[in-house]
Amino acid sequence: MFFRAHISASVVRLTAVVLFMVMFLPACSLYRVTHLDKYENFAEISNTLWAKLYFVFKDVDLPGYDAIIYADTRWRVSDSPVVIDKNTFILPGVYLTIDPGVEVRLAKDILVTNRGVIVARGTPEAPIRFTWQTEGENWNAIENLNCVGRTGKSSEVVYEHCIIEHGQGLAINSSLGRVESCVFRHNIDSALKFQYAEGAILNSTFYQNSSERQAESGNGAAINVYSDKSVRVENNDVYDNYSHGGRDGGGGIYAFAYNDGVVEVVNNRVRNNRSDRKAGGIFAYAARVSSNTVIDNEAAMTGGGIHVIEGGLEKNVIAGNRAPNGGGIYSEAGRLKGNLVRANQSDNGAGLYHLGGGEILGNTFVENTCTGKETCATITLSGSPVISRNNILARTGYALSFKSHSLSPDLKAHENYWGTTDKQAVEQLVSDWLEDSRVGLVNWNAYLSAPAPDACPIPENADTTVLVDVPSMPANAIRGLVEADTLLGKDGIRSYSVVGNLLVLDGNTLTLAPGTTLKLNPDVTIRVRGTLNAEGTAKQPVRFTGDRKTPWGQLFFENRSTGPAQTEDETTRPPDSRLRHCIVENGGGIMMDGHGADLYDCVVRNHRGTGARIKEVSVSVKNCDIYGNVSDSDGGGLYVYGSRTVFIEGNRIADNRAADGGGIFAYGYQSNAAVDIRNNRIEGNISEGDGGGVWMSRSALVNNLIIRNKTEAKGGGLYAGFALIEDNRISENRAAEGGGVFAEANCSFKRNVISHNTATSPRGGGVYLNYWGLSQHNKEFLGNRVENNTAAGARPTGGVMMNGQMDFRQNSLTGNNGIQLYNLNAADVKDIVAPSCYWGTVSEKAVDGLIYDGKDNDRLSVVDFRPLAKTREAAITNAESKPE
Repeated sequence: MFFRAHISASVVRLTAVVLFMVMFLPACSLYRVTHLDKYENFAEISNTLWAKLYFVFKDVDLPGYDAIIYADTRWRVSDSPVVIDKNTFILPGVYLTIDPGVEVRLAKDILVTNRGVIVARGTPEAPIRFTWQTEGENWNAIENLNCVGRTGKSSEVVYEHCIIEHGQGLAINSSLGRVESCVFRHNIDSALKFQYAEGAILNSTFYQNSSERQAESGNGAAINVYSDKSVRVENNDVYDNYSHGGRDGGGGIYAFAYNDGVVEVVNNRVRNNRSDRKAGGIFAYAARVSSNTVIDNEAAMTGGGIHVIEGGLEKNVIAGNRAPNGGGIYSEAGRLKGNLVRANQSDNGAGLYHLGGGEILGNTFVENTCTGKETCATITLSGSPVISRNNILARTGYALSFKSHSLSPDLKAHENYWGTTDKQAVEQLVSDWLEDSRVGLVNWNAYLSAPAPDACPIPENADTTVLVDVPSMPANAIRGLVEADTLLGKDGIRSYSVVGNLLVLDGNTLTLAPGTTLKLNPDVTIRVRGTLNAEGTAKQPVRFTGDRKTPWGQLFFENRSTGPAQTEDETTRPPDSRLRHCIVENGGGIMMDGHGADLYDCVVRNHRGTGARIKEVSVSVKNCDIYGNVSDSDGGGLYVYGSRTVFIEGNRIADNRAADGGGIFAYGYQSNAAVDIRNNRIEGNISEGDGGGVWMSRSALVNNLIIRNKTEAKGGGLYAGFALIEDNRISENRAAEGGGVFAEANCSFKRNVISHNTATSPRGGGVYLNYWGLSQHNKEFLGNRVENNTAAGARPTGGVMMNGQMDFRQNSLTGNNGIQLYNLNAADVKDIVAPSCYWGTVSEKAVDGLIYDGKDNDRLSVVDFRPLAKTREAAITNAESKPE
């Protein structure tokens, strides 16, 4: 039956013409229905005589459509098969009723768009069938869009006991719909779409559908729900479907709760589906997925069974699924509770791969199989979810592998059952920082000795065998946790092999007796959250060592309560550790972050990294020998950052290399002088950036010998800003600018000897002072000897280059090649006053020749150097104590 066939008799037709001309044309004007782009207005006049007459004589004028259903229509079994060979539009307000047993045949690529109400109610014995007209020629889709009844208000479209096959499926968009007890099969786009729709998908069967026709957006081969309203997907059988392409995936079901939408996926059977991206079975975004059976699905990327994002999974059975990441479940901040995750396979997270926050509570993981990777685990996790009261039984690989960064918060995995009561076995089942220094720590203590009673029950027929190889170690081999006060170096054992990472837990002390040696394997780190006391003697030092060609990790002191000091009462700080007469060599150096150790009389050498990095902790480094360390970042020998006071005194810091600060990098954050550097010998260090010997800010440098350091940038001996520099000897250093010193912003230099340094440019063989700003506050250059320095170029400044206002007096500037003082200040800045300095001559004319200023270049200001000091001693006598 071709459904559009109506009035045919010529007499009746002639009568209709008259009626049309006399009555309907004015009505059309009244309703403003002159173009078909106003069809939504027809809800109020559909099924009237005027509408019928209008469409008898008016050609269809809706782009893309060749047929209109403008009046209530009923398709009976006697009309079957109903053939639709034109793109068809059902007007708003029109009801199409389809009786049980009707077969609707759609021609190739035919689209039916319904703006009215379709009620297609079949029966189990006489289903309604939507199929192709010609075998092999798929139709397009039946699209229910903004469906309204006669009143213009939303009305429910109903499909019950229908078969939808060989097309691009059924879509319910921005409408109220109910699909129940239907069969969707052999469709080439998502078989059923609910887009911004409300309603239910119940008791239906979906099989052998694919999304091949929609490779760009082919999510959910069987069911695709994307809604900001309430949609319930319940008690459906979804199997053998395949999701092609698309942004997300979902071989069986795609459930996306948009904005405040509530999408529930409940009690479905989802099996043998595939996705060439994510989610072989179900993709769920902010959806509630509960009591489903999800088995034997496969994804090419993530989530063989389910890929969930910020949604909830509860009381599902997820078994026999496969994916490279998350064989059973791939979760992004999902909430997992009471699920059975069984016999899934993956290279990475056989049962579960979890990212971010969320919850993992009361689940049972059993018989999941790792494939291909040594670090594969039943659960692979990166983030900080709550993970508790689970049964985690590892058939192969680890039970839990933690992948967050080593400095991330610890993962709290309390009160889980691991299939064993052996503490050493549990430790072997968890892969974390103890196995790999690049990742974080798992706190798995307080584990259960029997299955969690409130978790999903372990199936009676499940293989609960947990095979753990707890390696035996010789008495002198150590690794793992220090959970009690421990003394090493007794009972005749003086040398220990640290074969894996070692963690000293809070509240515990590890003590190393004099003469004890810890030989660390490659990349192995000792991490101290409690206390480490390693106090040797000059004849019996304590040694931390390893193979220089394959260095060990770090000696890492850590306190999670880091940050600038708030009060003097640091009650959260762990007890101080002590390293005295220790040799720390051939590793990645010492790291102190919020917790540390005083270093006395120690040797810190030959590290691939900074010798000692000190961050936000108050410690002392005294009488140590720190040399041969090479860092890709700042600070070759020492790196200090923070507001807490650090004392660096009496050390030799030599032959180190770094980016900035070849010997020392010191930054006193939120403090005027947090780092106190005094009485050290800083020698032969190299920086790729600034500060061959020392890079410092908001720190004090007093009475140090800084010699033979170099950089290709600024400050061969010293690069300083906001610093106090007194009584130092800075000699034989080399840089492009400021061979001895390059200083910026609010530095105070008093009584320093800066001599025999070299600039490879004309700019400051001895000193380059770049004091921006007009204020002279804390800008002093007083009582210093800048002597016998060298700069390169045709007009070199071997002495001092000066930019900015400062208190410049009582200095000795002699023996430098070229210009002794180059004034870079502009002519519109007040003249520089440099009184009581010694220039190697008492002739004012001769001194004029040693200074480059506004007398030589009218764009510069003038230096007033009077009165002259007649001798070096006369210049610097009043500058308190002097360097030897």
